[in-house]
Amino acid sequence: MSEGFNSVLLTTRSKPIITLLEEIRLYIMQRWAKNRSRISSFTGSISPKIQSRFRKESQLTKSWIPSWSGNKLFEVRHMSNSGDKFVVNIDDSSCTCRTWMITGIPCCHSLAAMKFLNIDGEQFIDPCYMKSTYEETYSSIIYPINGANMWNITPYPDVSPPHKRVLLGRPKRK
Repeated sequence: MSEGFNSVLLTTRSKPIITLLEEIRLYIMQRWAKNRSRISSFTGSISPKIQSRFRKESQLTKSWIPSWSGNKLFEVRHMSNSGDKFVVNIDDSSCTCRTWMITGIPCCHSLAAMKFLNIDGEQFIDPCYMKSTYEETYSSIIYPINGANMWNITPYPDVSPPHKRVLLGRPKRK
């Protein structure tokens, strides 16, 4: 994220601080407005990228066989006898492959267990991927500002840089 932000500001880095800050404000204002308009095109309650990733994971469930242990605890093994087994606890939102815990998106093992119980896997997707969270993130507005010629003139004197003092003693060698 920071590398992408830095690449946008390459041309403005050499400008004075006020101009740099104005460019940053303008960039963020336009980007947030674009993201707000993108939210309105979302269909469903999950962002599109996460929805496609969720679909891919749910397609992989065909090759996993869940074995119910009790409550919402499962042992999920692969169709081939390759020895791949994972323990899924739906109540804790955990799987021993750790994909679900790390990403917040249910893995194919947990989705296979959820299908066994007829539970909708979308309910277990982390709230940070929901449309409502995305809307809340970009709900605040960065307001536009008038140009410097429209600013109110204050009765105070303009701020100038401090006077350069001549230090006593012999100057230091560089």
